[in-house]
Amino acid sequence: MAMATKGGTIKAASGFNAAEDAQTLRKAMKGLGTDEDAIIGVLAYRNTAQRQEIRTAYKSSIGRDLMDDLKSELSGKFEQVILGMMTPTVLYDVQELRKAMKGAGTDEGCLIEILASRSPEEIRRINQTYQQQYGRSLEDDICSDTSFMFQRVLVSLSAGGRDEGNFLDDALMKQDAQDLYEAGEKRWGTDEVKFLSVLCSRNRNHLLHVFDEYKRISQKDIEQSIKSETSGNFEDALLAIVKCMRNKPAYFAERLYKSMKGLGTDDDTLIRVMVSRAEIDMLDIRANFKRLYGKSLYSFIKGDTSGDYRKTRELCLMGSLSSRVLRHPGRARAQQEPGPGVGGSARRPETGGDAAGHSFCYCPGSRKRKRSSGAFCYCHPDSETDEDEDEGDEQHRLLNTPRRKKLKSTSKYIYQTLFLNGENSDIKICALGEEWSLHKIYLCQSGYFSSMFSGSWKESSMNIIELEIPDQNIDIEALQVAFGSLYRDDVLIKPSRVIAILAAACMLQLDGLIQQCGETMKETINVKTVCGYYTSAGTYGLDSVKKNINIMKQLIGSSNLFVMQVEMDVYTALKKWMFLQLVPSWNGSLKQLLTETDVWFSKRRKDFEGTAFLETEQGKPFVSVFRHLRLQYIISDLASARIIEQDSLVPSEWLSSVYKQQWLAMLRAEQDSEVGPQEINKEELEGNSMRCGRKLAKDGEYCWRWTGFNFGFDLLVTYTNRYIIFKRNTLNQPCSGSVSLQPRRSIAFRLRLASFDSSGKLICSRTTGYQILTLEKDQEQVVMNLDSRLLIFPLYICCNFLYISPEKRTENNRHPENPEN
Repeated sequence: MAMATKGGTIKAASGFNAAEDAQTLRKAMKGLGTDEDAIIGVLAYRNTAQRQEIRTAYKSSIGRDLMDDLKSELSGKFEQVILGMMTPTVLYDVQELRKAMKGAGTDEGCLIEILASRSPEEIRRINQTYQQQYGRSLEDDICSDTSFMFQRVLVSLSAGGRDEGNFLDDALMKQDAQDLYEAGEKRWGTDEVKFLSVLCSRNRNHLLHVFDEYKRISQKDIEQSIKSETSGNFEDALLAIVKCMRNKPAYFAERLYKSMKGLGTDDDTLIRVMVSRAEIDMLDIRANFKRLYGKSLYSFIKGDTSGDYRKTRELCLMGSLSSRVLRHPGRARAQQEPGPGVGGSARRPETGGDAAGHSFCYCPGSRKRKRSSGAFCYCHPDSETDEDEDEGDEQHRLLNTPRRKKLKSTSKYIYQTLFLNGENSDIKICALGEEWSLHKIYLCQSGYFSSMFSGSWKESSMNIIELEIPDQNIDIEALQVAFGSLYRDDVLIKPSRVIAILAAACMLQLDGLIQQCGETMKETINVKTVCGYYTSAGTYGLDSVKKNINIMKQLIGSSNLFVMQVEMDVYTALKKWMFLQLVPSWNGSLKQLLTETDVWFSKRRKDFEGTAFLETEQGKPFVSVFRHLRLQYIISDLASARIIEQDSLVPSEWLSSVYKQQWLAMLRAEQDSEVGPQEINKEELEGNSMRCGRKLAKDGEYCWRWTGFNFGFDLLVTYTNRYIIFKRNTLNQPCSGSVSLQPRRSIAFRLRLASFDSSGKLICSRTTGYQILTLEKDQEQVVMNLDSRLLIFPLYICCNFLYISPEKRTENNRHPENPEN
């Protein structure tokens, strides 16, 4: 089932002469300055294969490497676009993948975009080229830079093992749809492996039928289920696969839209999509963009930028402009006589003769009017929309503007000359041992400096100002970005730097930069960033981030979450949080909050008799958050189980699935010689372990256990003399539940400690990492020895435990079908 496509916007140019193009490019870069229009006029109007011929001709006729010359003459995003256009398609993908994983941080979006959208054959060529370029495999780099289920889905995609055929096995299709339903919506928790195995291996025709069958079975679209059943980068990867299977151009249209919405622009994504899809399906991407967002892609890019910087971004779209006639057939309009420039003379075409069958365009790099008889200048009858007219008019204007050798753009000049070089500075700002030579007129954009200079402060007449930085989140790099934002139109904020930049922006009262930090947080929330984002959103007053449902979803699912007491306390916190989301006007005291919450939901139960709150229209937006609760550790305690049943927030199907799961686990522990985990399963520990904690207000001696049935393993935790000790209690001390008398029992665990200052900032932390501990009856073991110099109270202790090993999933132990169905 192949998608019908309009194709790309760049085709092979007719009348192509590589030697002439090479000379034109050399002339554009020779001497003082660079003729950027001439470079655009050649490279934006040739396809990738022709650009490689130009590179060869440049080397042989001029004796220089074209790529080296372009790198030395160009800079910034303009350079990034041009070099991307000059790079062979597969090598370009390889370089983008490597860039996404190189250095600190990972561009997960880039990895997903490329691996989810390329064909199996393209993936195989990418693997081969990656090995040749870097001397190691793509899979090895993915494994070293990612983790958990996200790593597994990327490895599966990078194998290029998807069925390339079109065969549909009806029985297998229905089984896949049923398996996906049972792996997600029908059970508590999610069998991510099943989603991965189906979505990464089946052919497109098969998957499209699976999606339809899944919707028939579950009454939900597969994308809705993925959003509610998974999270983070794994969720993004699965959604990308589904979207590419359904409509790949629409997927890329969405990527472009998201790269430009909000205050900042993700130039890397914008450029990558425009460069990589220009010869493949850019016409389809444009059509889908207009359909989805009601605005042409061209006008969106144009509206997203201003000044000279816009030209660089418009070059990203040159693929959709470069192969279009500038005057459509049948459209005769008077033209001004241009000055000497790109297009030569521009006159109204004569009627009759050639003009009756051809249209004319004025191509950069040519001195004469050319007929649109080949692929270089051509019309698309199905593309003659307002967008084409807008772009054609703009292109005509650009091409009939006299060329000038452009030494520097205005924005680059301001940023380089005034900010980086500090020319004509009238004030010096000193902070954190660094100095910035700045300008009061620019600093007055900051509320902090505006009030300083306009009031009666002594600093208003000073030429050197020493800033005290009370916030430890602020560093020199953050101040550099904050000050620099006053001299440029846009700032690209890396997720790894957003908290420090937000802190600096808040101190300097830069509202635009604060808002951009908030947007960056919302768009890059994942299990790694959520705890830091949530804390900083509270510290710096970003309510739109803190109240965002997605951030709570990621927070509850994060392996870095410190849970105090037990899982039931997480449920209680979520219940109160949901109440505050639904009743934002409530302003009672914290002591009253739980009581008021219970009263409010009790009234709703009467309105929806027999229906759990999360199944109502009011409750559905919160389903994805509550999905991350580990209900198996709530229903293991009788009092907690009674509360959650009485609240009727959680659907009964969720609880039934967990009751069944725990019952089978108990039978395994009692009857199947289960002695506990024997090896570290980090994925299982992070996603399904019991999480619990304790706050030690001051130094002393403490001994405690966490409530709940733990399969006969009565674990006592002791803190004494800076030691933390685990003890397996059997008969020495009283136990509220049954106790296993097996000679040896094992648990998998991770212990973490943390101390915070009065503002909530982390002071120190320790962790044991993930370990397996085997204890005999009544044996105890020191698991952590604390350095008294680092011991600061109150001390927060958080543990993750797995008491029994995960059940192996095999075909033989799959649950039988319900005979009543």
